[in-house]
Amino acid sequence: MQKRPPTRRLEAGDLICPDCGEGNPTTRKFCSRCGASLETAQVVKRKWWQRFIPGRGPKKRKAGDRPSARKTRKSFPMKMLGILFGGVSRVIGVICIIFGLLYGLVPGIRSGVNDKVSSLKNTVNGWFHPTRTEVLPTDVFVSASTNGHGANLLKDTATNTYWAARVPKAGSNIHLTVTYSFSSKFDLKNIAIWNGIGDSDARDYNSTERVHNVFLSFPGTKVPGCPESFGDKKAEADKIDVSGCGANGIDEVQIRIDDFYPSSGAKVVALAKVQFYKK
Repeated sequence: MQKRPPTRRLEAGDLICPDCGEGNPTTRKFCSRCGASLETAQVVKRKWWQRFIPGRGPKKRKAGDRPSARKTRKSFPMKMLGILFGGVSRVIGVICIIFGLLYGLVPGIRSGVNDKVSSLKNTVNGWFHPTRTEVLPTDVFVSASTNGHGANLLKDTATNTYWAARVPKAGSNIHLTVTYSFSSKFDLKNIAIWNGIGDSDARDYNSTERVHNVFLSFPGTKVPGCPESFGDKKAEADKIDVSGCGANGIDEVQIRIDDFYPSSGAKVVALAKVQFYKK
């Protein structure tokens, strides 16, 4: 019998009939076209790139279970999709393999890809954790200070210097206040503070009292203000979300100190730095 082209697309593992050249599934013993034995049939080998794709193998069926012709017959649109996307998936697989080899072997490509991935990661992270813009004050006013630790040290952007003042006597109804002014109005979102002496090495952190409970107010606005609490963290910023205060369109922030963390030394309160971030 003269061999003819197969009536189906040959797949890896198919058995090619030695008599007529028809392609048969691996489960067949005899040719589906001419009925010849497939014991000496040639097996279609997998292409080199197919070795990287794990195969599922032929579906096993129970005895007496015959596939329905209606279920196995593919419609024309499904055949077209299989042809199109089957070829696309192979091309993508080859591209991924080549790209992986280049990434591992060429330092320049690896460095460029890492930079792009890092930039994309930062962009995506910014969508979920947006970076707030700091607003710098133009001036600071305090109700009291001690020699060498005046209000100017609260706006010098340094955390190793600090403002200090004597703690009012208990029951005197006297409050220490710190008032920041800004050049233009903005909507306040966060405050970051470095309490006590900050990261100064000149004194022990517990040698002074630190700011504890405060009341934030916004002169020149109808916002009533709100109470907040500063954390007691040595040489570390404490970030506070003050969006609940409704401080929108403000150009001044007054911090009234109502309570203090106790010290092991003199009755002096210290505050190293305060930062303001807009929405």
